[in-house]
Amino acid sequence: AMRFDPNGTALWTTSAVLNTGNPYLTPKVILSDSCAYAMVNCYNCNAGFGAYRIQRVRMDGDVVFPLPGPEVGSGWYGPHMIQPDAAGGALVTMRCGNGAGTCLKAQRYDSLGIAAWNGYIDLADASGLGYAFTTTVDENASQVAVWEVVGDLRMNRIDTTGAPLWSPPVQVATDLAVHVQQNPAAVAIGNELFVAWSDNRPPANFLDLYVQKYDLATGAELWAPDGVPAIQINTYIPYTGLVASDSGGVVATFDGNVDGYSAMRVRNDGTPAWPEPVVFCTPAFNPNGSRRTHLPDGHGGVVAFWENATGSFYGARIYRNGRLYDDVSIPEKAHGGNAGAYPNPAQDRITFQLPAGERALGVDLFAAQGAVSTVDPDGQTIHIDQLMSGAYVARVRTQNNVFTARFIKN
Repeated sequence: AMRFDPNGTALWTTSAVLNTGNPYLTPKVILSDSCAYAMVNCYNCNAGFGAYRIQRVRMDGDVVFPLPGPEVGSGWYGPHMIQPDAAGGALVTMRCGNGAGTCLKAQRYDSLGIAAWNGYIDLADASGLGYAFTTTVDENASQVAVWEVVGDLRMNRIDTTGAPLWSPPVQVATDLAVHVQQNPAAVAIGNELFVAWSDNRPPANFLDLYVQKYDLATGAELWAPDGVPAIQINTYIPYTGLVASDSGGVVATFDGNVDGYSAMRVRNDGTPAWPEPVVFCTPAFNPNGSRRTHLPDGHGGVVAFWENATGSFYGARIYRNGRLYDDVSIPEKAHGGNAGAYPNPAQDRITFQLPAGERALGVDLFAAQGAVSTVDPDGQTIHIDQLMSGAYVARVRTQNNVFTARFIKN
């Protein structure tokens, strides 16, 4: 691992070695408190039966756990996810192997790499896991898992003790008897959960991209039954992506074998924000399978980085207004630049230093793990005592401008 500053300058004198001794695959990295966690697949661990390993590294490059890192999920292999637990530890989710009906397990590890629960939590019911799954965490570090089973989607929400938060624990995300829903992506924003998936219902040319909004407290659907179409293009073996936007919206991404790697912003009411999907790149540069990552850009848009079929790496940003370049257009707010925030760090409140004549009308907060929340300011001040500890980007909206401020909640 290596840490860089915003200008791309390396901040450590040498890269940090996280794991040794075996080939490690598909790394997943998250920030938790003042450290980062990495989780990798290890097909040759555990006498060839597979396992996963986790590692913790501080922001100065100091590796915390003894190499090669604690082994988790002994005897399992395949896709995995890791999320912050709001207490300096990590929530990990693992599939138990390939093949339909395999189990989907979760465990929480503290800052010492010690399991916090007595055993692994079974997220799926008796039907098991079909193949693809995803996880996301909300502002309380509760975790939602969404997975595919027999062409439908199921989901489960647990708190930081591993206890289920829905009744029954496993809820139907979408279930169409004839058509197939697969490859989910999810993000929690405030008290709402958003899930995107590929779907072959007509008039799909192989698969289309659908999105649904759920009540995070109950798992109930909030938009049209079985979701709303976000991207309908000619596709073949596409992968879905989803990041939080602003104003309670999301940006969903999808592959097109004719149109190219595309994105669509969906408003909080389920309507598309752009006249048509915006293309990151033409099909010749499309991502190679799942070798990609999506990040909110802090202003309602999305940044993507991906590897293509020839092993080259690319990146692109689509702005909130659906442009590949910074063109704010007439209906958009102008960007007013950076604003100060004090005290910083803080525990209970933050006051923004705005230019004379500017008054904060609304504030969107972007957490390090991607969660977005909207806060009503009290003058130029917001209360942050309910936020999880960590770094935040604030998007301060005034009558004519949008200002960006950064602060740390202790």
